[in-house]
Amino acid sequence: MSKRDEADWNAAIDFYAAHFETGREVFDHDLIRINDELAEQQDDGTRLDGTGLSSDLVPVLQTAAPVYRKYWWPTHNQSNQNWITSQSSRLRDLGLKLSAAITEDLQQHWPVAPIRVDICFYVPEIGHAYTTLPPHTTFSSSAPTLQGLSGFEVLFHEASHTFADTMTDALSAQCGAQKKECRDLWHAVLFYTSEVELRRLLPEAERAAFTPYADQNGVYTRGDWPKYRRVLETDWQAYLDGKTSFQTAIHEMVAHLP
Repeated sequence: MSKRDEADWNAAIDFYAAHFETGREVFDHDLIRINDELAEQQDDGTRLDGTGLSSDLVPVLQTAAPVYRKYWWPTHNQSNQNWITSQSSRLRDLGLKLSAAITEDLQQHWPVAPIRVDICFYVPEIGHAYTTLPPHTTFSSSAPTLQGLSGFEVLFHEASHTFADTMTDALSAQCGAQKKECRDLWHAVLFYTSEVELRRLLPEAERAAFTPYADQNGVYTRGDWPKYRRVLETDWQAYLDGKTSFQTAIHEMVAHLP
């Protein structure tokens, strides 16, 4: 890297540290807005439309972008394209069936607006993927935990964040009525629903070898999540199996939380 390129790149890092270092991409309103604005830009490196971006950010991006394109973009873009290719046939075969199953489980329609998915080489958020509203998923192509079936599963887990209001509202109401602190139970429901419905759709050979993302990465071992798993495997699973109603499952999960 030339001295000039190094100086320009370090200046961009310094700008980010000064303005955004303490923020998280999934919660910081400025970072969400910037991500959404840049997602709408032409991906040809020829120009940057500064509309919607702060005046101090635009020159930093204009200076840093050529450096990134010169040294990292070819490799990173190849990783992105490889990930997309690796998931395309499975998406064609199972995508509509999986989305239909999850929306039925969550008692809510898939969003009318398309869910934009940006495949990026590096995503620093927890889990290397996150979703914001309006529907926009940012997803890492390089994270080892998001390859193969795990990546496919998490892609639909992220999508489910955009149509989970019916479930989360019902759960919140029950938690309040029963005076229970449910914390991340709503999130555990999303993980569990995606993994169960994907397993059901897989060919027998793949089904036997399938280990859900949450199991592979110890999600159910953290904090209150072992408690969540117990009620998911009993009360929510009964609903997914058609043995009880949605409202009954919500009530019972909360009732059986310690």
